[in-house]
Amino acid sequence: MLRWLLACGDDDAALGLAERMLQKAKDDHRMVRVVELLVLQSLAYQGKKDINTAVTTLALAVSLAQPEGYQRVFSMKVSSR
Repeated sequence: MLRWLLACGDDDAALGLAERMLQKAKDDHRMVRVVELLVLQSLAYQGKKDINTAVTTLALAVSLAQPEGYQRVFSMKVSSR
């Protein structure tokens, strides 16, 4: 659903859903999912032209992913906006 919202350009709805999903993933200690959701959240901020927040969110994703060696998350394709 989150990727669909992003693909449709509904960035506000995507951000709301991402925030709820992110909290659940954090509560469940699912770090791969947290990183993935941060990347998607970054794309939503980019869609809203909030580049500073997009970069900050992406940097957080990278900083969480790096020690664990998560790379695949950063190769996903969401849409061709």
